[in-house]
This record gives sequence, structure tokens and C-alpha cells, in this order.
Amino acid sequence: MPRLVTASHPSEADLLNLAAGREAPGLEDCRRHLEAGCRLCDVRLHELADLVESVREEEAFNAILEGDDLPAVPEFGGKTVPFQARVPQLDEIYRQASVAEGLAEGILAAARESDAALDEALRALYGNPSRGFALLYACQKGSAMVPQDPIRALELSRRVYDEAASLMDANTDHRIATPAPREIVQAEAKLLESQAQNQLGYALEARVAASAARDLFAAGGDVGFGKALADYYEGSAATFSKDYPGAERLLKKALRVFAEFGQDNLMARAEATLGLLYSMRGDAARALPYFEHAVESFDPVEDARFLAASFNGRGQALMRLSRFDEARASFARALSLARKVGSKAHILTIRSGLAQVDILRGQHARALRAFQEIVAEERHAGWTMQAFFSDLYIAECLGRLGRDDQMVEAVLSLRLGGSTNPFSASPAMDELFACLDQGAIDAELVAHVRSYLEDEVNGIQREYRPLRIAS
Repeated sequence: MPRLVTASHPSEADLLNLAAGREAPGLEDCRRHLEAGCRLCDVRLHELADLVESVREEEAFNAILEGDDLPAVPEFGGKTVPFQARVPQLDEIYRQASVAEGLAEGILAAARESDAALDEALRALYGNPSRGFALLYACQKGSAMVPQDPIRALELSRRVYDEAASLMDANTDHRIATPAPREIVQAEAKLLESQAQNQLGYALEARVAASAARDLFAAGGDVGFGKALADYYEGSAATFSKDYPGAERLLKKALRVFAEFGQDNLMARAEATLGLLYSMRGDAARALPYFEHAVESFDPVEDARFLAASFNGRGQALMRLSRFDEARASFARALSLARKVGSKAHILTIRSGLAQVDILRGQHARALRAFQEIVAEERHAGWTMQAFFSDLYIAECLGRLGRDDQMVEAVLSLRLGGSTNPFSASPAMDELFACLDQGAIDAELVAHVRSYLEDEVNGIQREYRPLRIAS
């Protein structure tokens, strides 16, 4: 509807000239009218200014398309800025990305609740222009779910991967990417799956997922930073699958790329994982500097989960180097942080570390109480391997406290199935049970067997040397 020109308000032409920055007769009266506080004309002026800006952007965009040479599309973090012919302007893409932050939080809340809630949240995105970004951010933010509820994080990763199949493919021929293309969203979903599988103890599946993410990043035109992320997560999984040479190669490759991009947080995470790798290989002296640097680099609020794990690794390394006071202080810092982020897996591991320090310092009664509490929670969580070692620590503590009958009962329960025995074919367990039958069992033998089995779990190959000669 055409606006009427009245004596009380400037004309539409005057307002348009003012919005466009053009000088014309009568604009001084128009400016004074606006300065006097006319809300109606002020609103209209802003509307016209938006219109002028849109026209200028469209003209500039058309000039680019009609020109002979297209300018190079800038890159940030190894990922091409989302841009394509006949798509929303950059400010519209940024608007979609901003809206997607809230949508992603809604997806995460639904994922924590139930499958039905997650389905409903994902269906609600249909037709929303921010859908691709929301799925992308949900995977990236979903990392925080992994230590708290890895099963729900795994389900989220799989649902998002399937949902992303309907997104537009990346246009790699001209290095022009759509906003949140299918390949990149599915790659992020695979990275989340890798983290969840690793947390659940499925290292092989975690490696497969990370490798798939690498291929998807490459298909989406991202062969730099995305590839480094895949290397990092596969290296982490390789560490837990005891492929130490492969893990070291992947982690160091990722660390170099993170350094090139100035990603201090990811550098610290890669260094902490390298520290864990060397610690699992039994080289505490080599592991310690990596943990030390990671602890210095992580933000205590934003990176609390990773800082807790790094303090725990640092405590383990210090304990093996017989620096018990420092180890206990490091474990205490780790425990405080793990409780703040609600990481049950980290909490039990750290409490076990503190109890192990007590054993090494001769405080066996306190260690016994701690392991008796820990093993109950491990069994409840279904962590068979951790519960088995806690039972061995309990038997050792009982023996060192002179409660030999109770120590014998604890070891007997391992044989009779009171605790699942994952080492039934081990020569170490053969000696332990043979000495049990002969009445020759003691705390030193239990500790000797436990130490060998811990090395076996960590992939350290060595011949078992019997501590007692069973006749």
C-alpha cells in the first residue's frame, strides 16, 4: 500500500535518500524531524536502510557472478566457508548458525531423556533452514555427554548420522560448500560415535568410526583440520586397543596439525593422550612431561573433563615414580574436577588411584575400605575387569593386615566365580590358585600376580616368572 505524504512527516523519497546516504534538498528538515523523536519515521528509516543494503548486496553478488574471475573463497580452520550460488547471503548463514545453537541444545536434552524424545526433537527440525547446523552442533556438543552417559551419546551419533543423509552434498568441484553439508555432519557424527565406543571399551569399533569420519571429511572437501580430528580420535582408540606404534603415529600427526592451526585445547588433549600411551607402556618418566604440559594448558572451567583425566594420568605417573605426596595431590585435584562434571568412570578410576597410593605408603586399612566401596560400584556398573583388580587389591590389603583367613576367602571367591575371572587361562592365576590349594598364599604373591596381569591388560608382553615354586 503506497504511503501518503503528509505535512507532519517527511516524504518516503526523503527517507529513502537519507537511508541511501544521498544528498538532496529538504533532508535537513527530515533529519530534524527524526531528531525530534518521531518513532514512526525512525522505524521506516531502518526498514528502508535494510532494503538498500539488500539491494547493494544483490548487485555486488550479481557483479561477481557476471565477472570473468571468481575470487578465492576464504578458509577458516581448514573448512571452506559455507557458500554457494543461489543460496542465502552470508549474514543469513550466520543467522542460521546462531539459531542452530539453541536447537542443538534441545537435541542434546532430548537425547539424554529418551529415544522417543530424541525422535521428536529431530522431527521438529524438518523444514527448518538451520537443521544442518543444528545436527552439526549437536554432535560437537555431544562430546560432553560421553563420560556421563556414553550409551545415550552413541545413540545420538547414530540418529544424527541417519538424519544427515537427507542434507545436501558438498560441492567440491569448485571448492564451494553448502551450509553444513551431508558429508561434514556425518563425519562429526562418526567422531562422536568413536568417542562413545571408546568410552564403552570398544576400541576396535571406535577406530572404525574415526576412520569413517576421515573418509567423510575428505569427501566433503576437508582434508586438513577434519583429518587431524579423525587422526586424534583414532589414535586415542588405538591406545586403548594396545596398538601403541599406530597410536603414537596418529597422535603425533594430529598434534602437528593442531599446532599449525594454533588449537591449544586440542594440542593439550593430544599431549594428554600421548602421556596415557607412554604410561600404559610402563614408561612413567616419559609420560609425565606430556601430562604436565596438558595440565598447564587446559582451562579449569571449559576443559574440566579433560583436565580431570590429565590430573589422573599425572597422578598415576607420579605414583609409579614413587613420588607419593605429589601423586596424592594430583589425584585429589582430579577427583574434585571429575565430581563437578559428573564423570562416574573418571571418579572410580581416580579413587582407585588414591587407594593404590595408600597401599604403597603402607596405609592398608584405609586402602581396604576404599577398595571395598569401589568394587561394589564397579560391579553395579558392570565393569568386570576393574572389579576383578579391585578384588585382588582387597585380598592384598587383607594379607598385609594379617587377616589371612579373609585373604584366602577373597582369593577363593575369584576361583569359585564370586567375581568373574577374565584371566582364567593365565599362568599367573594358575600359580595363585595352586598356592591357594597348598596353603602357601600371601600378600606378596597376590601383589606379584596383580602386577603381571596389569601389564598384560596394558599390552606389555613379558614372561611370567613364578614367585613360589608349586610342587
